[in-house]
Amino acid sequence: MRRDILRFRDYTDLSKSSQAARRAMEYIHLIPDAEVEALRSILGRSVYLLHTRSVDVCGQVVTARDFSLALGKGQYCVIESDWSDTPQGIDYHMLQVSLRDWPKGVARVRDKDGRGQLGNPSTVHLRTPAARLSRIQVLEHREESGEELVHYDQALIFTRADGYRFSLSAQLSIAGGLELSDREQLIEDLLEEYDERLNLRVTRRSRRRVPPPPAPGASSKSQPE
Repeated sequence: MRRDILRFRDYTDLSKSSQAARRAMEYIHLIPDAEVEALRSILGRSVYLLHTRSVDVCGQVVTARDFSLALGKGQYCVIESDWSDTPQGIDYHMLQVSLRDWPKGVARVRDKDGRGQLGNPSTVHLRTPAARLSRIQVLEHREESGEELVHYDQALIFTRADGYRFSLSAQLSIAGGLELSDREQLIEDLLEEYDERLNLRVTRRSRRRVPPPPAPGASSKSQPE
């Protein structure tokens, strides 16, 4: 779903060579406050499994349309990314975050006792034993061309209490999707290329239990998409 914000912004060139004002259109997609709070709520949780429908693997990078971070007790933090472009052809990406009771895009099957089980998802196993998440960084990107400017969140860096890090960054492709990696050099490259917009850390408040996701059937988000 596209949730980009379009707005006009006035710029004035105050240089001696030109006093002319120009009018630019901004395409903005920053993770909204409610979704930032969803990210904040998973701080202090142990994360070592990520589920999705299917993946592509190239070296130390795993690519998928979305990833569902397993939080335990039937709770998942779903992170996904979509792509769009401006009329003048500047690419931009749209990260989205939600808390759910089932991994996005994964089938729900029943065992012989009628209990729901994951239907053969693609699963990424992070390093174990899994220390708790202690920090989440949100990295942003800005780009301007002609009379257009894009401003969006490009990547998330997750740090656990033991120092282990992994990243989820928007795939630079019109296909959209995310790139997952725990390679330190790739994470450092992201931190070098993009600016940090938010730095979420564990606090007493963030140690509280993650809010329960919608009950099955209460929202279409609880069903595979």
